[in-house]
Amino acid sequence: MTDIYRTNNTVDKEAYKVLRDMDDNLWVSTTASGVFCFVAGSNEVSHFCPGSEANHDLITSSTISCMFQDAQGGIWIGVTRTGICYILPNLKGASRQFVGAEGDWSGVNAICYTGRKGDNILIGNRLGELITYDQDFKVVQRRKFDGNVYDVLNDSHGSEWLCTRGSGGLIVDGVSYKKGSGPDDLRSNNVFSAIEDSKGRIWLCTMGGGIALADTKSNPLKFKTYLYNETRSVTMKQMVQGRSDGKIWVSTGAGLFIFDPDELIADSTKYRQYSQHKGNFFVNETNCLWAGTSGSVWVGSLGGGMARCTLVGDSLTYEVYTAENGLVNNEIANIYSDRASGYLWVGAIGGISRFNINTATCDNYYFSREPLGNVYDSRTLAVFPDGRFVEGTYYGMTVIDPSKYSASEKSRRPIISNFTVNGRKLWLHDPHNKMLQQSVSYAREIALSDKQNNLHFEFFVPGFNYKRRYSYWLEGYDEGWSEGSNVPSADFNYLEPGEYVLHVRATNDLGVWTKDGNAIIRISIISPFMNSTTLYIIIGVGVVLLLGGLFFIFRKRLIG
Repeated sequence: MTDIYRTNNTVDKEAYKVLRDMDDNLWVSTTASGVFCFVAGSNEVSHFCPGSEANHDLITSSTISCMFQDAQGGIWIGVTRTGICYILPNLKGASRQFVGAEGDWSGVNAICYTGRKGDNILIGNRLGELITYDQDFKVVQRRKFDGNVYDVLNDSHGSEWLCTRGSGGLIVDGVSYKKGSGPDDLRSNNVFSAIEDSKGRIWLCTMGGGIALADTKSNPLKFKTYLYNETRSVTMKQMVQGRSDGKIWVSTGAGLFIFDPDELIADSTKYRQYSQHKGNFFVNETNCLWAGTSGSVWVGSLGGGMARCTLVGDSLTYEVYTAENGLVNNEIANIYSDRASGYLWVGAIGGISRFNINTATCDNYYFSREPLGNVYDSRTLAVFPDGRFVEGTYYGMTVIDPSKYSASEKSRRPIISNFTVNGRKLWLHDPHNKMLQQSVSYAREIALSDKQNNLHFEFFVPGFNYKRRYSYWLEGYDEGWSEGSNVPSADFNYLEPGEYVLHVRATNDLGVWTKDGNAIIRISIISPFMNSTTLYIIIGVGVVLLLGGLFFIFRKRLIG
């Protein structure tokens, strides 16, 4: 190793810290030469420090103080004077794609729409471009419009509906439809999304112009507007049609609107609004929708997390999940269900969460070093035929193969991180500390006196699982394992002299209790008799009497 890293260091001796990651690679930190990664099963070595080829500004100082790996394999590195740095996790299941050159901040890489057409992917950026890519991200077609494209619908009759924001309005097979004053005109140039219902009718969401139903039998098209007075100053963002009852769900800035298409056409008042203002929903600002296979619809909000919603009649029930469940944050942009595994992939303003529906736990991913590359936008998700999906950000696209991300079922051993006796922490180099000569994280035995019988232990499992639970069992004191809790500590007071064994376990990333890999430490509390100076006096007196007796016997035999 000396030959690999030695440079013109100004220190005589390096201090090394070694981390073995989930892929068996070895990470070695130094005090003056940055970090080295030795790739398992090869001679490949990566060197991370300012100016090194592999660094790309990942580490801002060569002086490393600590390293830590999170549950997704990301390496967090503490560096002297410049804070905390982060090396991205292994992206074997994801890649980054850009419309323009990487590093171009002109808006060409700011994605506002992602969709699918046949086997190809459509990408709209904030320069008004609409680019068609094949599955290898080779450009098939590039078009330019007056406004940014926010949705593209290819209907069952082969027509293309382009929803744009700005002066472009709605474009159908090359014909533009804009805001007008007539009863059959659109009431807004800002058209955000389009949907074809189960009967082939085309519905449009607008900003400030309500919901428009297109009369496809007329030429040019005519439009009938619904919910205009209720949403005159509100953005209608996205629509989905329920899989079981055929009702259309609409996410808006004024809550959630749900209607039966046939009923709304017959009577424009036949709809339901659910919002925090009305007291029947958890937020007002709904942002995205995903229709589940079980009849439920997932609703993402701006600020309140997401909810699984079920509609029975006019009664809407919902379960809310937020950052407290481990989501990246509560600003939800896209929701997609990977049906092969049953996980939800949740794009947020700050990263992507893979949400386990059964355990309500998350794995979080940050696929870009640039903050804007982790800011996902609504209507920017599309799925390739092979199962890969694309999510657009304000700086390029993230392409994810969900099959490469399996649930972590490994049992990570809890680590005992802190230990106090009678409320006092033991310092390793304290000359008065006779019972703990190495860090409690590595200690296997602790010997205490009878007066040192109030113990406090703290423990943790590396990773960012907010729902992880802990349980402990002090063998010789407890009858069995304690009830699971999110509190990572245990207290034992007024322990009697004797032998004890502390066991600590935790749930894995799926919420299942570990069956092995528990933390274990033996505790000996010595009885007063065995620990007192009286014992030494008695032993001393006994030794003197024994020696005296032997001397007396030996002398008597000599005289006799």
